[in-house]
Amino acid sequence: MKKYGLHRVTPSSLLFTLLLTLGLNGCNDSVPLEKVVSENLAGIDHDAIPLWLSNCALCHGATGGGNVDVSAPAVTGLQAWYLERQLRHFKNGIRGTHAQDTTGGQMAKAIKNLSEAELDELTELMTLLPSTAAQTFSSGDEARGRDYHNNLCSACHGSDGKGNEALQAPSLAGLNDWYIVNQYEKFRLGIRGSHPEDHYGAQMVRFAPAVKDAEVVRDIAYYLTTLPIDAAQ
Repeated sequence: MKKYGLHRVTPSSLLFTLLLTLGLNGCNDSVPLEKVVSENLAGIDHDAIPLWLSNCALCHGATGGGNVDVSAPAVTGLQAWYLERQLRHFKNGIRGTHAQDTTGGQMAKAIKNLSEAELDELTELMTLLPSTAAQTFSSGDEARGRDYHNNLCSACHGSDGKGNEALQAPSLAGLNDWYIVNQYEKFRLGIRGSHPEDHYGAQMVRFAPAVKDAEVVRDIAYYLTTLPIDAAQ
């Protein structure tokens, strides 16, 4: 476990931080907080857990599975190199500054005052969280989604949807279905990826017009939720 000067986690301090983070903000989770900690976080020995709970868990969920109600995506199952790049983009104004990117702007503001060391700690912790992305699509045309993915997306993101570091294409398997749809639309409209320093985002902006039918994008997202999820690399 790396040390960056953050407080060492103990069960009591972990529970207190979670109660403080979620309880004071009126979160009425149907699952007891003690159960969330014991089943999902207590086995993770990392100094950034208090930082995660006080800065990230309220929106992204205690275990990072995302929350569609506040448009906060899952941050689990993603590679460290991708997480690191996106956090830096938010912090440095490369992502989340477009006038129509409301949720991106919220994220940029949320991490604005975090240090580089804290971002590194959070990146490492997110790769340790269980992959628990919450899905919202109850049905979809899986066959059509598979066909479009294999013909348009797999060259970069892999037929298994697990990404390709050499191409800096992140994993898609394990993302929230609604988030995939939302981000694809942002790329298609140039809301994301239009900053001159977002080189890999710019590639998605060029590719996104290939699919304009919202139902097809939805089917691709639905198919991606059927793929097995590996631990982030």
